[in-house]
Amino acid sequence: MLKTINFLAAVTTVGALVPVPPTDVITNSQRVVIEKAKAIAQAAQPQGKVELMNMLESDDYKRFMKELNSELAGKSSVEIHQLLASQLEVAEVVHNWSPDPFKQVPNIIDISLNSSVGYPYFFSNWQLAALGLNPPAKNTALQNTAEVELYHCNNFTQQPPNYTEASNRFPYGAMNIQKIAGGCPMFGPASTVFKNSYIRNQTILMGWDSGQIEMSCNKSLPNYINVTLNCSGFRPVGTFDFWEHAFVANAYMANTTKPLLQNVTKESHASYNLAMRVASFLSTDYSSIPNTTRDTSMSFIEANPMMNVEWDHGVKMLILSYRQNLFGTGQADALRSWAIKQNWVLIWSNDVDEHELSVSYRSNQRFVDPVVLFSIRAGKNYTSDPDIITLKDNFTTHYANVNQTLPFVPQQNLTSYYQSQWDISWNMFLNSKLQVEPLFANSCSNPDCAVVRVIDKACICDQ
Repeated sequence: MLKTINFLAAVTTVGALVPVPPTDVITNSQRVVIEKAKAIAQAAQPQGKVELMNMLESDDYKRFMKELNSELAGKSSVEIHQLLASQLEVAEVVHNWSPDPFKQVPNIIDISLNSSVGYPYFFSNWQLAALGLNPPAKNTALQNTAEVELYHCNNFTQQPPNYTEASNRFPYGAMNIQKIAGGCPMFGPASTVFKNSYIRNQTILMGWDSGQIEMSCNKSLPNYINVTLNCSGFRPVGTFDFWEHAFVANAYMANTTKPLLQNVTKESHASYNLAMRVASFLSTDYSSIPNTTRDTSMSFIEANPMMNVEWDHGVKMLILSYRQNLFGTGQADALRSWAIKQNWVLIWSNDVDEHELSVSYRSNQRFVDPVVLFSIRAGKNYTSDPDIITLKDNFTTHYANVNQTLPFVPQQNLTSYYQSQWDISWNMFLNSKLQVEPLFANSCSNPDCAVVRVIDKACICDQ
């Protein structure tokens, strides 16, 4: 007999809530920081645009783009620039995290189910420590230095900071320029996707992960992981309005990334990187975007909302990694219940096991959770569709079977087990009305829509 999941019960099992002091969505300190960032970005934009246009017109870039996307290869640098500007307006800005507080990324203390469900704000790790929800992270010196030197935040007057000072910082985000199905899975199997209209004017861009910039380019700080960047490619902060230099920095700083194409030289590596980003970011055919690996999924543009993001207003979607041991679990039950309560679309994505760093895989496989969809405003137009009703029934049966089987799967067999179950699910939803892809420029009238159906390009949006 199939087990029935009590979603309402699942979401209430995360523990008692800690009182949260009154918090401004945008503090005075954050306003000063964002205005300074806008001025810096505006000053850097003219040179950044010249550099970007030169790269788009280079022979190396054109050669790589012909291999990656023949349609985009036929467009001029001016057309590509215009498409990039349009795509930015619907780009996914994600924050990946682990629902399990005991399975955090090393040296990073992030939100979990216990410090997110039921709370009003998407807490930064500074706020988590100040509230006693998590211990201080081990790399606070590195993070604080990055936020002060790269983002021009005020330094704390005490360490660790109190909640008021902690609330002047920000949660981290990644612009998903590679359109990876799971967002930025290196940082955890759950991905929160922010609402573009909510964060746009408060978001500061950095061409590469700021922590890696500090570890690779500021040798006064300890190198927690082996990171080697081309530090001469560094460019200052950008914004959604002044962004070109962020793409230039992203292409140049990653010149040691192992290429997936042939004939990539040291001199042409930046052009190759840019072509890879453009081919993924601008493609309107999700099936055609290049493969990726878990380590190259770090090739994002950091996009940090300089604000205290409200869960109720600042988030549009959750993405859960199927193969990182979430599908069919109690944690997934709680996350699905929370998505229903918040009226969020919930997506299941393909990903490789957390230990398979260099395995090339198709990172463009997503399907929408039909049970959640039927329970939220975005799905009200689908509840009478007989095709989707059948798919929902099939999904419910499969999810329950995995839920029942999981306790008997040996730990050493989980990777192969989840691979087999993903194959079953993907074959079930491939070319169906549940297979979805990220938004592309002008695909939906509302940039806050969650995803687009692959089969007919219909937008799935909150009503």
